[in-house]
Amino acid sequence: MRHMRGRGGPMRGGMMRPMGPRPPFRAFIPHIPFDLVQCETVFTRAKPAPDDKSFTDALLKRHNDLTPSATEQSAILSLVTKIQGALDALVLTPATFEPAQIEEVRQIGSFKKGTMMAGHNVADIVVMLKTLPTKEAVAALGNKIVEDMKLTDPQEVLSMLTNDTGFEISSADVTVKCLITTIPPNLKKLEQDLHLDGKLMQAHLAGIRHARWVEENACHSRRCLQLMSAEILPTWFCGNTDPCEQD
Repeated sequence: MRHMRGRGGPMRGGMMRPMGPRPPFRAFIPHIPFDLVQCETVFTRAKPAPDDKSFTDALLKRHNDLTPSATEQSAILSLVTKIQGALDALVLTPATFEPAQIEEVRQIGSFKKGTMMAGHNVADIVVMLKTLPTKEAVAALGNKIVEDMKLTDPQEVLSMLTNDTGFEISSADVTVKCLITTIPPNLKKLEQDLHLDGKLMQAHLAGIRHARWVEENACHSRRCLQLMSAEILPTWFCGNTDPCEQD
């Protein structure tokens, strides 16, 4: 007899489908396992609650060891404010500086995020140019910033050095790195012998994106303090060397 397929008939292999009504549908009911933490108020403690004072004291001591002194923070804040002001003035009055035009000025790095560590008194500022970043224009921009700062405070001793990433301005024991980049459409127009390195400028653009991400998602100072002191956060997050902000 040939095997037949159909409702109530034999299936392939000679197995019969069970007849009769199907069992009723049973809804899935999740069962929460017993959790002593959730029932802590019902059960008395077998031992007193742990004292975290020693851990807190050690955490704060470690934080103080990693944090720059108030004098260092004040010195770098003063230098950053002066340089930022000089750059912002060029943004508002571009006609006063012909070699280059500035699109945007933004602070990035450990100083901006408040994670600067002792012994690393360096702040980072990204300067985005509308024009193509020639090496001569970058050097002229650095000299212009120093000149404008000396007009405000002639007694201040400043030094300016150009490098592959832009230029840096130093005063006493603090330094501000001005990382040069350009608007994205200009990246395709760069010439190797005439302009700054395109990969470095792309990294500076990434530094801007990273700074924005940190502002939106990682500005939790208490948690960052704990992870920094426990050396759980990577060093680039704590302000030493950000992969997006390397020289």
